[in-house]
Amino acid sequence: MKYDEKRLTKVVQQTILKLRQRTGLSQQSFSNKLDVSRQFIAFVEAGKRSPSIDTLSKIADLSDKQLWEILRDIDNLYCFYETMDNRYH
Repeated sequence: MKYDEKRLTKVVQQTILKLRQRTGLSQQSFSNKLDVSRQFIAFVEAGKRSPSIDTLSKIADLSDKQLWEILRDIDNLYCFYETMDNRYH
């Protein structure tokens, strides 16, 4: 499957935001635990940057998930949007 970069960025953004909110952490606390800047987390949540696999792995640990579960969630949400677009266009 070929991914649309804009849609994939939106899905990653939504997934990371949701995971951070589930931890109950502020962007600053979340970024401190991930050893990245708060600005980086803000950019990811705004869809302006993408996290590395290493950062996704740390997010998984912080969220009590496995990396593959986060990647699956991203893929599932992407496929959902793709289906909705195809259904209504």
